[in-house]
Amino acid sequence: MTRFAKVDRNHGAIVEAFRRHPSVSVFSTATLGGGVPDLILGVDGWTVPVEVKVGNNKLNELQRSWHQSWRGTPVVIVRTVDEANALVLNIRMARRVFSHPLL
Repeated sequence: MTRFAKVDRNHGAIVEAFRRHPSVSVFSTATLGGGVPDLILGVDGWTVPVEVKVGNNKLNELQRSWHQSWRGTPVVIVRTVDEANALVLNIRMARRVFSHPLL
């Protein structure tokens, strides 16, 4: 039996919040299931996997396993539009720091 992944009710609002930022790409992978994060976020050349959660909902076992085995940029959990906006700003700040010519 094929089981489709559940999309959190705040998913659309968070995607739209990301898309309002210039130079940001967002690709939804929410229906893939298997613990794969809900979104792939691109910010000024950096790629970040994002897990969307509602309220205090926790990661399920498949998500925990996927996150632990992932060797790329760590998965970020976002619960609100404010957190989505803060994530973009924090990525941009980190990018400036780690792109500094003296590093």
